[in-house]
Amino acid sequence: MPTRILFVGAETYSQIGGLQQFNQRLLRALGSVEAYSVSALIMRDGEEHFPRDINVRFGSIAKRPQMIADVARRARALDVLLIGQINLLPVALAARLLNPRIRIIMFVHGDEAWNDPVYRRMRFYEPWLCRRLDRVAAVSRYTARRMAGAFHLPDDLFFYFPNAVDERGQSLPLPRSATLLSVCRLAAHDKGKHIDALIRAMPQVRQALPEARLRVVGAGVLLDELKALALSLGLADAVQFDGRVSTADLERAYLEAGAFAMPSSKEGFGIVFLEAWQHGLPVICGTMDAAHEVISDGIDGFAVHHDDIGQLAEKITYLLGHPDIAREMAAKGAEKVKTVFSDASFRRRLGSLISGRDA
Repeated sequence: MPTRILFVGAETYSQIGGLQQFNQRLLRALGSVEAYSVSALIMRDGEEHFPRDINVRFGSIAKRPQMIADVARRARALDVLLIGQINLLPVALAARLLNPRIRIIMFVHGDEAWNDPVYRRMRFYEPWLCRRLDRVAAVSRYTARRMAGAFHLPDDLFFYFPNAVDERGQSLPLPRSATLLSVCRLAAHDKGKHIDALIRAMPQVRQALPEARLRVVGAGVLLDELKALALSLGLADAVQFDGRVSTADLERAYLEAGAFAMPSSKEGFGIVFLEAWQHGLPVICGTMDAAHEVISDGIDGFAVHHDDIGQLAEKITYLLGHPDIAREMAAKGAEKVKTVFSDASFRRRLGSLISGRDA
């Protein structure tokens, strides 16, 4: 008899973002296993959003109370319940009460599970409900540690389940320019990406490398603020803001750059660093979030505190000014993607998580 699995999530196919990419990869992997019978309830996605080419039975849910009721109705016929985000945690109680034997796993991605008032405060009932889970699958050890401390949860409740990217061929051997690339959303809550720090570093970088430029791909309300900062520093010709771009234009931006940087303090993982490595770019991350556990400082990139503008400028200058070393560092990052953060690794971990072999 197949393992009966239900995934519950929100806005997985109707929006674009890291969480959406993760959920889509998860459902694609689940649907590819013949031994699984997979259903998914997605809140606020419409039937028109659901893919037709994966072996998953989709249902559309308008609001959370409706989802709780639907999970309760299905619970006795399930073996595994997968909760795609912490806001849907109350469905765990309905499932546990009606089917004590069900295996319940919740995925957490970053700042939503840190109990940081800047991003999301913990609900009073969540620690109690989390203790009714079989596993919390965290995309980084950093997020697992922060959530365990904030929610007072045991370390052995957590399972390390990092994000992944699809394999791609070798990057074209195009000439690389002295361009630093950053790709991220620029919404109001994304100030913690610290793109402003990259702009502030550019005057020092340009003293050593007059041809150096910063290219920022991403849209949001912070864009005008960042443009004003660049103008105030006399960098109108040195900082390019592309806004939101097509997939083809994003590919071109990666292939034309010489290095990638995002000195964030809010990354729960940082999939953009994997994508940069795949495109032949060394990376610079911050030191205050999960990214620096993905990146090996001095080997496949650099980890620099976002407030240390001098150090940030120094590392940017080094990578853009030493293209041979930059290529070597990027190659080491790309090899890490193949061995640790590939889709194949993702699927192997998922099998262990579903079966309970991780226990």
